[in-house]
Amino acid sequence: MNLRAIKYGQTIQLLDPLDLPDGEITITVQLVEPEISDAPITFWDAMQQWRATIDWDDWDDSDPWEGVRDPSPGREFSWDD
Repeated sequence: MNLRAIKYGQTIQLLDPLDLPDGEITITVQLVEPEISDAPITFWDAMQQWRATIDWDDWDDSDPWEGVRDPSPGREFSWDD
């Protein structure tokens, strides 16, 4: 089982859920350096990568804010007050 974690001082925080039975276990830790590119990615390239991950045929065009906003006119307002 591989888990991702972050080390802070002497503490290791797991980033993935740990699905193991209760009780005493032995854990072996192996350091694996993340692959980091030297060249920064541009906003446009990141947008293109994101767009390539979307299945546009399954895209839901419904309005996510529908029914969220209160349709009442709100409080009275005047610039003169």
